[in-house]
Amino acid sequence: MVSTLERLGVAVGFPHPPVSIDVKAIRAKLGVTQKEFAVQFRFDVDSVQNWEQGRYQPDSPTRILLKVIEQHPEAVEDVLG
Repeated sequence: MVSTLERLGVAVGFPHPPVSIDVKAIRAKLGVTQKEFAVQFRFDVDSVQNWEQGRYQPDSPTRILLKVIEQHPEAVEDVLG
């Protein structure tokens, strides 16, 4: 099925989440501990530790959220209240 945008000659694509993300660098940039980072952004502390130690990679939606936190932490804090 061809979308209206495609019929008008507008390229349609979907952005891809980052393949990997450096959670430790994001956290360090914010100047917080693993526990503070987890509490501030509602992550499980064990998950933050596992991501930073390379045991697990965050899933796609989480990588997108982490990228937003990296660039605009205040926006996520506003949403989380």
